[in-house]
Amino acid sequence: MTLEPGSLRTRLCDLLECEYPVILAGMGGVARAALAAAVANAGGFPTLGMVREAPSLINSEMEAYRRLSDRPFAVNLIPAATDPGLLDQQIETCLAMEAGVFSFFWDVMPEAVLPR
Repeated sequence: MTLEPGSLRTRLCDLLECEYPVILAGMGGVARAALAAAVANAGGFPTLGMVREAPSLINSEMEAYRRLSDRPFAVNLIPAATDPGLLDQQIETCLAMEAGVFSFFWDVMPEAVLPR
């Protein structure tokens, strides 16, 4: 089956700047730069799974992704399962690296999403 360009386009696609309403889940340990870039380059919207990861790994995965794709992406974090100090470092790293989208799993902690 071949899809015509724009045949599945939705408002979500416009918001996320992707071609198809297919989103890679931020599966920690699996959704890394290579898989995320493959999804993005195929027209979907990728998420880097960075659950409880060191800021240095987040930095290197974001850099690797950007070498493989120039499309927008999200970074997935789990506030409820991450030490608050590490979570702050993760968020600061993502902001410094200009991550445009975050996704959170389990719950959202208001202090993690309020303007910094």
